[in-house]
Amino acid sequence: TDISAVLKTFERYNYEVKATFTSDKETELFYEDRFEEFMKYLSI
Repeated sequence: TDISAVLKTFERYNYEVKATFTSDKETELFYEDRFEEFMKYLSI
């Protein structure tokens, strides 16, 4: 289910969304990779 329209509505009315969760494996892997790269950057 794509909730991007709902998130945009919250943004338009100045609500702050703290977190969103997904069960999409591809998106999950993307963010895991990004997190790992960020941790490597911080350890330099």
